[in-house]
Amino acid sequence: MRVIGHAYAVSALERYLPPVVLLSGPRGVGKSTLAEHLVAFYGVRPHDVTRVSHLDTAAARSVRKFCTTKPRGDLKAVLADITSAAPGPLNSLLKVLEEPPPGVHFILWSHSAANLLTVTSRAQVYWLGYLSVDQVNEVLTSVLAMDPLAASVAAKASRGSVDTALAHERVRESRGAILTVLRAVSTHDEDLLRNGLGKFGDAELALLIMWGVEARTKAWQVFTPEESFGLADSVRLDDVLTILTSGARPKIAARIALNYLMEFP
Repeated sequence: MRVIGHAYAVSALERYLPPVVLLSGPRGVGKSTLAEHLVAFYGVRPHDVTRVSHLDTAAARSVRKFCTTKPRGDLKAVLADITSAAPGPLNSLLKVLEEPPPGVHFILWSHSAANLLTVTSRAQVYWLGYLSVDQVNEVLTSVLAMDPLAASVAAKASRGSVDTALAHERVRESRGAILTVLRAVSTHDEDLLRNGLGKFGDAELALLIMWGVEARTKAWQVFTPEESFGLADSVRLDDVLTILTSGARPKIAARIALNYLMEFP
């Protein structure tokens, strides 16, 4: 698992892995990636690793049980996202964090350490800050195999977070889908409309609703007047918005609303 950025933390943790490590920092900067890298770097066997995506009572109980069994190799590792962990599950782990069994290492991460004072007092804490634009671009292109041009645009909008970059790219793709179906409606191109609705999901529906609101109010922010393809003047926009927000599945709601708009421009 390749880690991009955070050279100090990577170097320090490759020299020595404390029994309890807490990686703190914003979303999308590589905390879980670094955790996986350390497991690979220290050669922890797959059966000696347990991963927790959300620490609740059942997960805490499972972790405690995991710590009581002997490792098949030299080390055991607990990888856990404790960002949204409630006080109860955290408290149930405090004793084992205070005195981890020999050979057991905890690699924890959180987007905020402010409410984790009981954990930080028992852990070696490493802060992972925002990545540079070049580092985000490297993650997008070399790790996630994104198209270089799209990666460059997304990286510049990332504010140092890969998650933010990916969200920007998803919005860009979804926005393109919206423009396709609107163009299809404006030209009465049923084949283009059918193709444009092929990958319609929750993100596209939300963006189409946003377009409808902007078109209805003429308060353009995400879209421009030119991107309404003349449909902003339709007297049917209120009905279209009602259909879009009806709770139907995204593709079905969009198909009904856009067919209605095509039939009654």
